[in-house]
Amino acid sequence: MIPCRSGAYLLVCRFVDPTNDVTGLSRYRKALTILFDPERSEVKLKQIKVSGPASIEADWTLGGYLKLPWQPYIDTIDGHTVYTLNDAGLIQKQEQQWSISAWTALKQSFTPSFNRTLTKATATT
Repeated sequence: MIPCRSGAYLLVCRFVDPTNDVTGLSRYRKALTILFDPERSEVKLKQIKVSGPASIEADWTLGGYLKLPWQPYIDTIDGHTVYTLNDAGLIQKQEQQWSISAWTALKQSFTPSFNRTLTKATATT
């Protein structure tokens, strides 16, 4: 996944995943603050490629603990991200697909972890 650096994104870029649709780099960065605890989570980039004159695609896995008081645990999921570029080469849209449903992700986000360990999630739709 491409790091969320100001110089790579338009300030009014759009971020879409199965549970969120956010417009604006500052709003997206704020949302990232409650996401995965880097000390107790893992992300692996499996593949990244230029897929067209204005798009980059990445496949990855991600799982671990969210930075919320009840420390929810998200099973390791596979993901696919499409980055759409504008004419200046800046990312104007980042759209993700996951191997689990939005409902499963939300359910895991609101379930206390009890200090589980990383496991591979199965695909559901």
